[in-house]
Order: sequence, then structure tokens, then C-alpha cells
Amino acid sequence: MEKRNKPKGLLRIVLVINLCIIGSIFFYKGYLSVKEKDFVDLNYDNIEQIKSGDYEDDLSFVVLGNIKNSIHIFDRNIVNKINDDKDIDFVISTGNAVRDGAEDKYKILYRSLDKLDVPTIVGVGDNEITTEKGLPHYYQQYGDLYFSFNIEESYFIFLDTTGETPFGRQKTWLEEELQTAKAYEDIFVFMNRPPFKVSDHTIFHREDKYIKSDDEREFFTQIFSQYDVSAVFSSGSVKYLEQTIDGIPYYISGGAGGELILSDSDSFYHYTKVTLQDDELSIGYVEQDIPSNNFLFRVLQNMWVYIHSLFYTSAINIILITCIVISLGIIIYNLVTKEVNYYREFDHLDEFKINRDKKLNIAMFTNNYFPFIGGVPISIRRLAEGLMKNGHNVFIFAPEYPVKDDKNEEHVIRCKLLLYYKGSAFNFAIANIFKTAIEKDFLSYHFDLIHVHHPFWMGKKGLKLGKTHNIPVVLTYHTRLEKYAHYLPLFQTTFQNLFSHFMIKRFSQRCDAIIAPTTTAKEYLENIGVSREKFVLPTGICLDQYQKVSTDEINAIKSMLLNQTINRIMSVYCVQYLDYQKRKTSIFF
Repeated sequence: MEKRNKPKGLLRIVLVINLCIIGSIFFYKGYLSVKEKDFVDLNYDNIEQIKSGDYEDDLSFVVLGNIKNSIHIFDRNIVNKINDDKDIDFVISTGNAVRDGAEDKYKILYRSLDKLDVPTIVGVGDNEITTEKGLPHYYQQYGDLYFSFNIEESYFIFLDTTGETPFGRQKTWLEEELQTAKAYEDIFVFMNRPPFKVSDHTIFHREDKYIKSDDEREFFTQIFSQYDVSAVFSSGSVKYLEQTIDGIPYYISGGAGGELILSDSDSFYHYTKVTLQDDELSIGYVEQDIPSNNFLFRVLQNMWVYIHSLFYTSAINIILITCIVISLGIIIYNLVTKEVNYYREFDHLDEFKINRDKKLNIAMFTNNYFPFIGGVPISIRRLAEGLMKNGHNVFIFAPEYPVKDDKNEEHVIRCKLLLYYKGSAFNFAIANIFKTAIEKDFLSYHFDLIHVHHPFWMGKKGLKLGKTHNIPVVLTYHTRLEKYAHYLPLFQTTFQNLFSHFMIKRFSQRCDAIIAPTTTAKEYLENIGVSREKFVLPTGICLDQYQKVSTDEINAIKSMLLNQTINRIMSVYCVQYLDYQKRKTSIFF
């Protein structure tokens, strides 16, 4: 039996660990969304910082593309190489700086770019707008999809080639911008997809990364030539490529990350450095060294870059999904392997066989007791007094109240409080079930039977002690928990219609027997699927209280009622305790 339970115990530990990890991840994500610094319109802030610099002697900047949240290539190598070059004034990304448009990818990009010693301008690419919220993320964090600015005698124009901006609108805007740029010595244009055909086939992607429309490509090349643009930079492909069209130099600089193009000598990791000095324009690439350039190594390098970037950028989500899958697997496994027997078991009767002449030591566990006035405390006191009159020993484990009960508490074991709740309807004492004193007191009496009166808190404590020390546990189902849903601050409907019934069923199934005060209560337990043995035992009435009333008092009440109510049917209720849950709308005497 022990061997069979060990895997279950290990699985329970694994399940708890997984649930803790899941909870921690959700807490971490919530914390980041509330506490982490919001970065908004970074391009505007960085452009203002760039424009405030002193560029009288020279101007130097880096152009790169396809970072794709690369940690191994960009974050740990290219960033350091750029920082080592003290001539560089700023960095421009021509797109695909993130692996996709998810918010966490933008946050990882922000942390990588924040390591640079110079400001960065991030242009929009296809990757920036993938996923449903990719475009809103880019717009919020970096700003407009197409824009321009000037530094000294240089004019910078950024275009949107993703298709999000209508071509007609951008065409008109570009013509106006180039007309303005004529007054400057140098005009630089930055776009994600180049306006000429180029292939970009990797082991993971086979897609041509250039502007697909022939008309659009022709428009761009013609207008750039018309206005004598100094250079056009793009990053559609993971390669370095120089090409001249109608006298205008075009540069593809897409090697800041991502997977290399196999069997293409132009595909290597790099960035492009642009320098303006003494009216001379110099453009060249700076290569990121790798150990080998043979085909097999490039394949392995591609796989490593892809997997490393994927796991790094999605580590939290991968862990979360893994933990959820493992947790669901354990839960399903437990449900499938759990032995279910819907027939009554008789094998255990000898184990718990009780001599009817023996006087029992009985422990009762309750969430509330006197001086709190309620149906459960009244029922418990009557039952305890009746059992003790028959020679049994009864000890009631109950919360300790600020106000002492005026009755004899010789058989009441008070438990220290965890919390004393003062509500508008009633005050509620919550016992500290984690105190070791409860089990210490429990063990000192050598109990034969445990009687719990609630399916939670103190009731659960009693059930746990019974299971631990092999003592039978009986539950009295007193209260319709769903009728107390309105006291909860949240999830009232869920508790009323689902959780209350689930809680009662689950707890009852772990007890050895259940006492129902009425036949209706027993039927309810059967309806929710409680298969344990059930008995109907109505709450007793203390007849001694009615022996103390004199005949003269009874006759006086009768006379008063008969004089006030003539020819009327009278209903007489004997009431000791009545509250809102009893749903009595009127009482007639």
C-alpha cells in the first residue's frame, strides 16, 4: 500500500510546485504591467537627443536590421562593438528588430537597446506588426510608422513598407518631404523592404523580402533618382548587399540577428557604418566574426540563433505553458487512476467496531459556538449535553471569543484566534487552526470518535486529525452554504451555484458517515452525489425549559390571544432561534 501511494505523493508535490510557479508567473506579469517603466514614443525622444548633439566636424551613425531579439549576436556582441566605437553618434534600425509584435518582445528589445551608449531610432518592419497587438505596441512605444527629421545638412526619411499605410497617402507625403529635402546636402532614406528584387531563403523561412508591387518599386527608384538621394538603406534580407539603380546607391544591411542565408556569401552578421566628414560620405560594413564559415557550421549556427532567441524571448511563456500542461496531466492522471467504488464497504466495520456499552470520548469541531448565538451552537450544546447524560465524554473544540460564555466550559477547548471579523450582520471568530496546541490538546484525551459540524476550517482540521490518527469522523450537515453567498465580496454566483455544493460533496466523501437533521437534507446530499452512509437525526429539543412555565402564564397568553383574535385560525410557533436564512416571512400567534 505504501509503494502505491508514493507516486501519488510525489505527483502531489510536483503539482503544488507547478501551481506555485504558475501563480508566481502571473504575479510577475501583473507586477511588470503595473510597475515596469512605460516607454512611450521613444523615437521622438531619441531624435530630440540626437538633434541636440554637436556635429560641426563630422557625423557618424550605424544602420542595421533584423535584430529579431537576438541575444547571442546582437545583445552580447554587436552592442559591445558599437559601444567600443566612440565615433558613433546614434543607431538606426531599419525594421524587424523584434521576433514578433508581442509586448514582451518589445520589452526585451528595449532592454537590449538600453545597453547602447548612444540613442537608437527604430523603424517599422514586418515583424513589428505581427500578432494582433503588434501595430498598437509599435505605435505606442516608438511612434509614427513614417516620419522624417534633419541634422545639420542631412535629411533623414523613414518609410513604411509593411502595407499598413495606404500607398497613395505615403506617396504624396514622400514627394513633399523630398521637395523639402532638396535644401539639404545629403538625403538618407530608410525602409524595411528594398525596392528591388532579392531572395532571402533560410532553413526556417522561404519568403522573398522586397516590395512586391512592380508599380511601387518603380515609383520609389524613379523618385529617389529624381531627387538625387544620397543613399537608401533597407533590411529585408539577412545579408549585406550594395546595388546602384539609376545612379542611386542602395544598401541592404540586415545582419544584426536572425538566421543566415545558407550558401550565400553575402549573408553574414554585421552592421553598416555611415560617416560624413569634410563633405565626404563613407559607407561600409563592420562584420561580426564567427568561428567558421563552412556550410555545416552555418546550419548549426542558424539553429542555435533561432532556438536561443526563441527560448530567451519566450522563456516565461514556455515555462508557463509547460507548467500548465504538467499540472493538467497530473490532475487528469489522478482522476483516471483514482479508484472509485459506489457500493458500500463492509470490510472496515470490524476495524471500527464499537462496544455499545463502552463510554466514548468524542471530539467535536465547530467554527462557531457560544457566546455566538446560532442554530449550530444550540444544536451542538444540546447534543453534547445529551451524550454526557448517557455517560459519554464530549469535548468541543471551538474558537475563543473576546466575550466569555456564562455557561460551564469544563468540556469546551477554546482555540486561539487568527482573526475576529466584525460584520454588519454578525461577528465571526476565526480560529487559528495552524496552532500546534490544537493537536496537542486533541491527543491528550485519546478520542474514539470525531464529530465535525462544518465542511471547512475547523471541520477540516478535525477531519485531518481523524485521518492522521485513524479515528472515524462523522459530519453533521447543518447549513445550506449557498444561502450565505451574499456575505462574500466576490464570486457570489459561482459560490452559490457551484463551489458550495462541490465543497460539501468533497468533504462528505472523506468522512465515515454523515448526519442530516432532516430527510430533505439527506436527499440534498444524495442529489449532489454523496455516497457515504447517511442518517437522519433531527436536532433535539430541551424539554426541561418547558417544565418551568407555570399554568397561570399559559392561561394568560391563551386568554389574551382569544380576546384579540376571534373566528381566526391560529398558528403557534415555538421559536428559540430565528434568523434571515430561515425565510419565515410572518409569525402568527
